[in-house]
Amino acid sequence: MAKARPGQLTIGQTGVGSMSHVAYELLQLKTGIVLNGVPYKGGAPMATDLLGGHLPLGSDLLSNFINLANEKKVRLLAVASANRFGDAPDVPTVAEEIHQPFEAAAWFAIVARTGTAADIVQKVNAVANRYLQSEKAKELIARASLEPVGGSPAEAEAFVKRELETWAPVIKTANISLN
Repeated sequence: MAKARPGQLTIGQTGVGSMSHVAYELLQLKTGIVLNGVPYKGGAPMATDLLGGHLPLGSDLLSNFINLANEKKVRLLAVASANRFGDAPDVPTVAEEIHQPFEAAAWFAIVARTGTAADIVQKVNAVANRYLQSEKAKELIARASLEPVGGSPAEAEAFVKRELETWAPVIKTANISLN
């Protein structure tokens, strides 16, 4: 539909520069489709318009849509993670749908100010990793339709560097500015 009607299919996203925004920009770059993006002030107002029939497509965290999908109020078309998601095993990945690599997964990290003592960073990291392995954390994280990763400060730094390298060209090509 998007190829047949360039720029006429509207997709809601949760704010200029958000992951949901850059994800659909990447989708456009990889597929050649043109979508009409509409920024919302968060997932709730976007979901309200989607449910009300004022918006045909939305891009946001799976956790904001999984219950609506389970209640058959929305249809999940694809997940932007590298693999199918445990809460929605029948929903294909974007990569499967477009037949090329695609990943646009939101992530969360604990950060500290530059110059924080290494021993403090290591202690916080050890506590965070222990917590992520606990049954309580696994249950809470699963309930939010997220997947825990954990790792070392060096792995986090390398991950952030890769993310910046991945998204900088998308942001530049799409001319995304927070001003």
